[in-house]
Amino acid sequence: MSDFVSIYNVVFGTRPYTYTDPIIIGLSNIELRQDEPLIDISKVVSAIEEEGIFFFDDFGRFAKLDHSKGVTTLVAQLAVFGRYLGYSNSAEEIANYSKILSDFNVAPEWHTYGWMIGELPDFDTCHQAWKTKHGVQGLSPPPLPQPNKLPSQQSHIWKLMSDLLKITITEEAYEQTQKGNFKLAITCLQDKGLRWSDSEKKALRRHLFDIVTRV
Repeated sequence: MSDFVSIYNVVFGTRPYTYTDPIIIGLSNIELRQDEPLIDISKVVSAIEEEGIFFFDDFGRFAKLDHSKGVTTLVAQLAVFGRYLGYSNSAEEIANYSKILSDFNVAPEWHTYGWMIGELPDFDTCHQAWKTKHGVQGLSPPPLPQPNKLPSQQSHIWKLMSDLLKITITEEAYEQTQKGNFKLAITCLQDKGLRWSDSEKKALRRHLFDIVTRV
């Protein structure tokens, strides 16, 4: 029985299969668990910071991560895609990110960190504890600042930008960008004489991600 629930499972409401006693000796029955409500990434991170989290290390060992340095590193890794989820306000956008993050090779920490299925933290309580520590308990948060208004997903400009990008950076680099790997795309653009500082590359990766996911 698979009782491990990953960060990906929690954020996107999915659950692993469960294995039951076989009807025929040697064959296992696989049953689907029902999906659960999606948990906001901010509450998941609060739970990690307040109570720690379990994980599989590079040797397949199962352990608990609860020391400050390891938690800080994990939260920084989650923020690579987590910041996009924080600004997502439509089911369509969340579905796009769910598809991208479902690939273990793109975001392994979303799949190797989590909790046992019967021992999930109380995400709301953990988030309230985090708010208390940071002096915002009881305050109504202002609206989240939104990025610059982007053209609608149906706008033909996204198709045009996508086609131009594909021609510019090659098909392979485009496919890698769709998977969240921007290294080859940036290399292709630099080979054509374009240059960015390290701080500018952060915004560049966000723009590339918008182009390839909004077609």
